[in-house]
Amino acid sequence: ESNLPESSAMAKKYVFFLLHLYVATVESFASSSYSNVLKGRSSRKAACYAVNPFDLQKSFSALLGNFASVPEKQLPVKVSRKEELKAELRAICQRARKGLSELTTEDSQRMQEIMEELESKFSIEKPAESLFMQGRWNMLWTTEKEILFLVEKGLFGLQCTGVWQDINLQEASLTNIIDFEVQIKIVFEKSDAFH
Repeated sequence: ESNLPESSAMAKKYVFFLLHLYVATVESFASSSYSNVLKGRSSRKAACYAVNPFDLQKSFSALLGNFASVPEKQLPVKVSRKEELKAELRAICQRARKGLSELTTEDSQRMQEIMEELESKFSIEKPAESLFMQGRWNMLWTTEKEILFLVEKGLFGLQCTGVWQDINLQEASLTNIIDFEVQIKIVFEKSDAFH
C-alpha cells in the first residue's frame, strides 16, 4: 500500500512548522518589547531569546500531534491491608449468595484466615459494647435457616431485596430485617442478643 497521502500531510505540517518558526522569529525581532533583550547579543543568540516558547509549543503540537504532549502519570491508589481483607471477605460472601451456596473448602479456610487476621490486627476491645457496633448493618452472609429460607423463596411471590441487622446498644437488642419488593418487611427481634 502507498503511504504518499500520509507523507504529503506530514510534509505540509513540517513546512507549516518551519514557516511558523520563521514568522515568530521575525515578529519577535520587530517587536520593541524585545529591544533590550537583543541589545549587546549576536543575532543568532538573540533569535533564541526572542521566539515565544508558547508559539513553538503550538507548532510542535501541530507537527507531531499527540506525540508532542506527555500524558500525566497517574499515581496508583493505595489500599490499606484492612480494606484489602474486607474486600476479599465480601467477595467470598458474594460467591456464597448470603449463605445459600455452601462455601468451598478453600473459601471456608480463607474466610477463617481473614477473620483471624482482622481480629488480631484491627480488633476493638469489648466489641459488643463498642459504639462502632451501633446502627444498621447489611447482612452479607449468615447461617440462620429462617433468613436463608426467605432470601431464597421470597414471600408470596415477592423477591427478597435485602437483609439487614439493626444493633441497639442501649436496648441491648439485635433485630434482623428482611426487605421484599413493594416495601414489605419482616422483622425478627432478639432482645437478649447481648446477654
